[in-house]
Amino acid sequence: MTKTGAGCIVRFYYHMYLKSGSAWTGSLYLKLSYKGSTSNIFEVSSSKGDKWQMAEVGLGHLDKGH
Repeated sequence: MTKTGAGCIVRFYYHMYLKSGSAWTGSLYLKLSYKGSTSNIFEVSSSKGDKWQMAEVGLGHLDKGH
């Protein structure tokens, strides 16, 4: 994408379940690369229960010149 607006969002679902006794602890990152720089715009770690979770991340105006 080259431009976004105030209402531009990324919506996705994720499932992060840590079964009791498991040693795994993970993280999920959503990264945005724009004009040569990269930043984390979403991060979640550890178990969130045995169900799908919805996330929405607003992008705002990436290209302020338009």
